[in-house]
Amino acid sequence: MKEWEKRKKKFDQLPPEKQAEIKERREQMKNMTPEEKAAMKKERGERMGKAKEKYDQLSPEKQAEIKERREKMKNMTPEEKAAMKKERGEKMEKAKEKFDQLPPEKQAEIKADKEKIKNMTKEERKAYFQSKKQNKN
Repeated sequence: MKEWEKRKKKFDQLPPEKQAEIKERREQMKNMTPEEKAAMKKERGERMGKAKEKYDQLSPEKQAEIKERREKMKNMTPEEKAAMKKERGEKMEKAKEKFDQLPPEKQAEIKADKEKIKNMTKEERKAYFQSKKQNKN
């Protein structure tokens, strides 16, 4: 089977919403100038590079766990993937609702905490969460 036939088969198995999204992206690409396409490819390459760097820093156990999850995802039917995505969206919506019900001071505290954590190294985060856990006890 040729590469384009494999891609077509894979595309045909996607849910209609995903197919429409991909078609729309293709149309946008057709209307882009060569400079815009190059900038988009460069940006994608940079994102992929950063993701690879993060992946390479993970422990071998964590990398094996991720590989296992990817294989599991590869073998899922489009319906199973859609159900999983829906479930994840529902969980995030519940968390957002819970957050929105918190007093504004607590929301601000959580947001500040999140920003602080974002700029930490892996070791700093680990130490931070351990100290936070000890302070709760």
